[in-house]
Amino acid sequence: MCVAGFCFCIPTFMEDKKSLWEVLCILFDSVTVSIPPILPAAMSVGTSMALKRLKEHEIYCVSPAKIAIAGKATVVCIDIHGTLLSETPVLVGYHLAGRGTALAGYCPASKISQYSALERSTDNSSMVDLVYGLATCNSLLLRKGEVIGTREEKELFESTEALLVESKDGCVWVEVGGRKARVVRRQVNRVKVASALVWHEDSKEYWLYAKGSLNELEFISKSHGILKESQDLIEGYESKCHQVLGVCSKQVQAEDIHKDWDTLLEDMDMAGVLVLKLVINDHAGQMVDELKCSGVPCMLFSRETPTVSVALAKKVGLIKPQEQVAVNKSLAAVSYTHLTLPTICSV
Repeated sequence: MCVAGFCFCIPTFMEDKKSLWEVLCILFDSVTVSIPPILPAAMSVGTSMALKRLKEHEIYCVSPAKIAIAGKATVVCIDIHGTLLSETPVLVGYHLAGRGTALAGYCPASKISQYSALERSTDNSSMVDLVYGLATCNSLLLRKGEVIGTREEKELFESTEALLVESKDGCVWVEVGGRKARVVRRQVNRVKVASALVWHEDSKEYWLYAKGSLNELEFISKSHGILKESQDLIEGYESKCHQVLGVCSKQVQAEDIHKDWDTLLEDMDMAGVLVLKLVINDHAGQMVDELKCSGVPCMLFSRETPTVSVALAKKVGLIKPQEQVAVNKSLAAVSYTHLTLPTICSV
């Protein structure tokens, strides 16, 4: 409007024979007058008041400049970890992989530490592999006597009652049931499987362990029969908002330990599966209700399986028990057109 008014006055400036400098001064002066001097202060006060109101709801904003942008949100994407769920799932039990084509019976997590002192034999190799998989397939480090790592990794490690010992040469040693094992290499490969190559001091053998979701372990495990026959059992856990992880193992010859990591991970044996309970935050349902009441469409992003994601969405009220839902396996498949239905993206 200011520029339009200035253009309208140009003929008058020409009649008055004003110089170019005078015309420019009038233009800049008009632009300055059109913006109220109190506007920057008003915007700062508005942001401060918004921060105060958010704090009353225990919401702490680390980027106040984004508050104004958030007020125009048309879609809210929720990452379930740290928002709907607590950061740490709880290990509640496990199933060992038997010699047949199905998983053995359910055992409570409290029994894991009881088997930490077992020696490897034909009868208990799955239990030993499960314990060492939990103890070594992580990124934990020891710094000045304190174990450093994520809370989830710490809790899974502590369930074995193992000890983390770091030797003078910088290598990580794990002590399980009084027996020491050295972690030679550990890595997260392309399908996000946490794995570790371990040297067992008592048996003088190298063993490779891997831990991850069953979908991820499918690429490296040769125990497809066990997973296929146990599909109903696994889906039963997932429909109750439980996360199911698998542990695989295999012995590695000394001359093969320097091979490519992906090559080492091929043809592993399934040792067992872990059942972890996903803990829903107390305020999750209230948060979803407030978003739905505001008329903002919600999209749920989850790294869990579609079954777990849908079960969680029903528990927090994101979708109704019998409501149809769109489940996408890839972020690339999600577009605004999908938002006619409640959308869950399992990534």
